Amino acid sequence: MISAGTWEISLLLFPLPWKMQLDPIVEYHTGFTYAPVNAARNYVGVPYSDRFRYPKFFSADTRLSKDVKVNDKYSLRFSLSVLNMTNHFNALDVHANTGDPQYGLFFGNYQRLFRGDFDVLF
Repeated sequence: MISAGTWEISLLLFPLPWKMQLDPIVEYHTGFTYAPVNAARNYVGVPYSDRFRYPKFFSADTRLSKDVKVNDKYSLRFSLSVLNMTNHFNALDVHANTGDPQYGLFFGNYQRLFRGDFDVLF
């Protein structure tokens, strides 16, 4: 059995002007295996063989943040995150039951997402 190739790169923090930080993360893998089942939930064929795989997964995320010092003990962190910047289809699940009319279809994708965060650091 061939295992899925996986890599993830976190480039840590890039300092930017105005004391801001950029934190990008890139993840790629060739698609995990899954096990098809029949209506009685018994495995069909060899479970988790390379014959049945999710599509390739690619995600590029980034976070832009700025820390604002309130006093010696507390700081506030404001940040904007972008998840799945390329809007690539990354399936989270599959219709793996051979009796399902949608057998073999992948679903559960996260679309591109913008998120604002506010943290108190102490």
